[in-house]
Amino acid sequence: MRPEAIEILRRLVMTPLGILVLSIALALAAGIAAKRQRAMLALGGPRQPAGFWIRVAALYCDSLLLNTALGAVLVGAAVLDCLRWDAARVWGAGIAACLLVFLCYYTVGTARRGRTWGKRLAGLEVVTFSGARPGWGRAICRSLASLILLLGSFLLLALVLVEGVLLVLVRRHRALHDYAAGTTVRATAPPSRALPYLTALGLWCPVILFFCVFRPFVAQTFPVVSRGTPAMSPTVAAGDRLLVNTLVYRVTPVRRGDIVAFERNPELQDRPGGPTVVCIRRVIALPGDAVCIRRLDGVYVNGQRIADPPGAPLPEYDWPPEEVRRSPIPRRLSSGHYFVLGDRRNDTCDSHLCRDDQTTELGVATTSILGKVSLCYWPPDRLRGLH
Repeated sequence: MRPEAIEILRRLVMTPLGILVLSIALALAAGIAAKRQRAMLALGGPRQPAGFWIRVAALYCDSLLLNTALGAVLVGAAVLDCLRWDAARVWGAGIAACLLVFLCYYTVGTARRGRTWGKRLAGLEVVTFSGARPGWGRAICRSLASLILLLGSFLLLALVLVEGVLLVLVRRHRALHDYAAGTTVRATAPPSRALPYLTALGLWCPVILFFCVFRPFVAQTFPVVSRGTPAMSPTVAAGDRLLVNTLVYRVTPVRRGDIVAFERNPELQDRPGGPTVVCIRRVIALPGDAVCIRRLDGVYVNGQRIADPPGAPLPEYDWPPEEVRRSPIPRRLSSGHYFVLGDRRNDTCDSHLCRDDQTTELGVATTSILGKVSLCYWPPDRLRGLH
């Protein structure tokens, strides 16, 4: 399939209508599979390996529980970030905690009861090839293999296809993580009547959590896109991917020195004429502060010269510009507005050139600020908290 066709298919699926159609189809498939399993068990025959769709239904039921728990962990990380702890350690610990929750959920459920919550709803049980309940060693191996396959599927979609092919075509319906741990999944009880509905809800759960909770109220990610040198260079480089904490300014005030993200029109960006984009700048002064910039000297706030960010050059201009004939006279910021500058200082569109789009006042209005840029998470060699 051509890349253009794959992109069109992805955009079609990742819409509310596309997800609704998928959830209905998944619920119908889960309902049919559950009905077949009840009929098979009613005949009293030997316990058979679980089929593809019933295992998918159990997976989405587990996803419902896991996504809620993982979302709570990430919200906790955002709250700790609001307390101004080291962002790299906070979010690193949050990701590590998510992985640990995943491993513990599947390991404990498999080792102690032979099933997770989703498999219990689907009437399934994890056993070894010989039919015995797996011990802690096999449970840990199975959970690790599942985690590796899950993470690998983000980089190589073929892994998901291989899993599906094995479950459909192989006689005993064993997936890659089953072969890695020497286990299989078999049907042991009639599935719950609520299984189709919980399966559909499991598909919607990550979508709702991400787009309705996490993205607008907790954190967002943005790439740094610039044709030339970014305005925040050398702190931020082109190609960096940044995590923006959108929760922090709901509970704490903006502080001088924070790197903030805000939306602006094309006149305040590195690509004039483009659409509205998210800009990244550093807060220099707070509401009520008096600001002036002296050429080849520095930035002064309330009469005091502030320290320049590491690697930032001296400004090659005076500000306010109408006072260039003599020493610049400080200009005071209005209530609810922040004076922001790029770390590159010169040849950047920031508060020394442009006013707020909405209020036309000097600086950036509180309502325009999306959040605090806390972390550069990509590429890996530039992973660090931003201050």
